[in-house]
Amino acid sequence: MRYFAISALLILGLTNIIYCQQNTDPQRFAKVDAHVANVHKQLIFQPERLANKLTEGFTNDYDKVRAFYVWIAYNIEYDFTAYSQNKHVGQSVNEVLTSGKALCLGYSLLFDFFCEIAGIPCEVIDGYAKGIGYKKNQEFRESNHAWNAVNIYGSWYLLDVTWANGDTQNRSLQHKKINLEEHFLVPAEKFILSHLPEDPSWQLMKNKVSMSEFESGQKTTNNEAAEINNFNPEDYADLNEFDKELLKCKRASHFNPKNSILFEHLSFAFVYKAISITDELYKIPFNSLLDTLYTIDSMFSSFLDSAVLIIEPIENWKISSFKMKLKDEINYQKGVFYYEIGAELFRKVENQENNLMEINKKTSNYFDLAARHFTTVPDNSIYHQSASEYLTNIENYRKRELDYFSPN
Repeated sequence: MRYFAISALLILGLTNIIYCQQNTDPQRFAKVDAHVANVHKQLIFQPERLANKLTEGFTNDYDKVRAFYVWIAYNIEYDFTAYSQNKHVGQSVNEVLTSGKALCLGYSLLFDFFCEIAGIPCEVIDGYAKGIGYKKNQEFRESNHAWNAVNIYGSWYLLDVTWANGDTQNRSLQHKKINLEEHFLVPAEKFILSHLPEDPSWQLMKNKVSMSEFESGQKTTNNEAAEINNFNPEDYADLNEFDKELLKCKRASHFNPKNSILFEHLSFAFVYKAISITDELYKIPFNSLLDTLYTIDSMFSSFLDSAVLIIEPIENWKISSFKMKLKDEINYQKGVFYYEIGAELFRKVENQENNLMEINKKTSNYFDLAARHFTTVPDNSIYHQSASEYLTNIENYRKRELDYFSPN
């Protein structure tokens, strides 16, 4: 459904699109649509086979994307019961396929899964949409929708298979109508009238729209969006998964500071970045590990410190439960980090001949640090059982230390 007159395009001044996106003639896909209609629905229990069957006989990625889009639109119902009860569980690929129902995230994840099977780059985009319950000029303090961006032969395209399934304003479904063309490979300057990504990189336009411009439908005179005009999907190309998540969360929280949940996401992105350091410890050669222990420890701690600093300015009533969860998470992850350093030192020291006593002292110190954190994990923590197991492992290492380092 359109929420602005066409003249809004001129008001917003959305020009110079950098991604060549065009609505495609539906007759172009007549063969694809006919093929999809004949794909047996029992294949829902074999998702990969279903994806392959949908694209059987097609070599063009446009056709494959169309096949996935059409099948989902016709076979997955919007779960209005879950929406009305604010229940967001059951959105995994298998759950959506077996139930035949989804919320926007489930639709987007399923489309993303199909594209992955076909080797077509795709992203699930979280953001703000003027759909169910939208009121003119309303502020968006939380993200309320998800859709997809798909890369076909080097160009990014936007689509919303959730909205293709029916009128987003018609909660009764009494006059539901599948609307394929309105939401398939939509030009970015049209898509932005009703869909605003959390991360402005995914607006796919040279001249981007600010949060306030999206909310009001009015172009501002001070060009609030100027600082984000250079944000694009290509910025993520050479980043690992942890750095991608960090960049995404940084941009999203800066773009809409009213959305406190985004700061929670950013906080945990820093935690996950710290965890990635722990996960890489086993790859570091022994001498390099010894030489860089202080640097590694400092990096790990700095990411966790950033996780805390990000949420400090936010009013406690908004995220009090999150702050408790974060404190528990950080305490546990520090224990794991120090445990893994101690374990790596011990595992690798057995092949060393020099400085054994000094290395043994460092190993013991890291095990002490780990134990200190694990013993403070509360009984009601989700990490209590795991922390107890780590403490047992530390005791076993200490017994082996006594045997290994004791004089003959």
